[in-house]
Amino acid sequence: MHKEDRGARNRAGSAEERQLKFIERVKARHGDKVDCSQTVFVNMSTSVSVSCPLHGPYQAKPRTLLECGTGCMACAKEARLAPRAERMQQMLRSGTKKCSKCRKIKPHSEFAKTKDKPSGIVSHCKSCVRSKNKKLWEDGAIRDTVYRRKYDISLKQYDSLLELQKGLCKICGTKDPKGHGSKNGRFFVDHCHETGMVRGLLCHHCNIGIGTFGDDPGKLAKAIEYLIQAGAIADGCIAGSTRQDRNP
Repeated sequence: MHKEDRGARNRAGSAEERQLKFIERVKARHGDKVDCSQTVFVNMSTSVSVSCPLHGPYQAKPRTLLECGTGCMACAKEARLAPRAERMQQMLRSGTKKCSKCRKIKPHSEFAKTKDKPSGIVSHCKSCVRSKNKKLWEDGAIRDTVYRRKYDISLKQYDSLLELQKGLCKICGTKDPKGHGSKNGRFFVDHCHETGMVRGLLCHHCNIGIGTFGDDPGKLAKAIEYLIQAGAIADGCIAGSTRQDRNP
């Protein structure tokens, strides 16, 4: 019995000594940056509870504490980002920035603003962004994205539909898209606003026309009837008369 008690005391003393030695090694490496007052050391594979004066308690592997010079992960991240933050402050004070695309130093006015970056300025200058977007537009990447998002069709399906219409407006048969689409020869995608179904490709005037009538066939039929009747009245009552006759 006495031998067992003596063995237990030796093991306890040995555990206390290992913990003290571990804490001393942590203090020697990290100083006051790591608080070990609540630490219970078991072995090198079992996580221990330590505390950072700035960010509070956290769990860490003993081996990591002894081999890693940072200790707290939050402190390590701040130390890693500190040079970048300093460079950003210098950039903001200078009023200039290097474009990450063309590598040219330009004033802040040559960069678009954004809320997604701490500096509030995008990485690429406006000239590089315009060149990139122009190439994407010419390659059809942007148009394809827009058609898919707005009309659920691809650029290839648009081209197939245009070929099916023989390159003409589906209503009036013109080759000129008119409006802002005329610069690039692109017709407007007409779709049902209730179902989202694409009905065809129209020129600017036809697209605006049916939109003004609310895509209502009844209103369009009445407009046609009105134009026919008005034309008949004009032919029967005003034909051959002068403006002076009509406005005495």
